[in-house]
Amino acid sequence: MNKERLLKLAEFLDTVPEEKFDFSVWQSAVGWACTIPEFKEAGLSLGGTVPVPYFDEEVCTPAVANFFKITRREAASLFINDPHPDEEEDDGDGGYRERPTTAAEVAARIRQFVAKNEVPNAK
Repeated sequence: MNKERLLKLAEFLDTVPEEKFDFSVWQSAVGWACTIPEFKEAGLSLGGTVPVPYFDEEVCTPAVANFFKITRREAASLFINDPHPDEEEDDGDGGYRERPTTAAEVAARIRQFVAKNEVPNAK
């Protein structure tokens, strides 16, 4: 696990205005990570028609996992899965809409993961 990178992202997320954080797009936290100069220099980028993260010739979850030196499951749990599984609402189309997640909540999850080496509330 690259604790330094994870904590740098958590610190950065603390500065993201809530109205600029759209967790309906899974890569919102990772998308913001791609704006951090040090991460850009290390090769993390966002690209494609539907923006997805790229790193070291990998894309999406494998790219994120490789960049932060965590497993794909950990990356998915930190950056994709709904941390509020009991707060889903019927979206009217037979599916469920996840409760929006804030940048501060993602930052807190990252810090807890780094401290305990365990993703909080992972599905």
